[in-house]
Amino acid sequence: LSSTMAVFSSIYLPGPLLVLLPQASIPISMVLSKKFLKTTYSCWQYLGATVVIAGILVVLEPVMSNRHAPDYVCVAVNEANDCIACEAEVTQEGCEGYADYG
Repeated sequence: LSSTMAVFSSIYLPGPLLVLLPQASIPISMVLSKKFLKTTYSCWQYLGATVVIAGILVVLEPVMSNRHAPDYVCVAVNEANDCIACEAEVTQEGCEGYADYG
């Protein structure tokens, strides 16, 4: 189930997050096994889980703060032909290349 969900979510998530998101299962499973199974872990295992959580937060920070968002809005002039291509552009020059001048 998790593999199927990862395939479907890969369209909407940035690349670095795709790599780190499956690693979130480590601290989650540690918390659940600690709560339900009363499992004990060493300080090194807790440190490893903390590093994973820190890595996820570092990757999520630019996404959540919208720090790298462009300062322009790309709007397709001819929505029937250019809308999908225009949304994929990452530069203002690339976006303006879809303007219909005729």
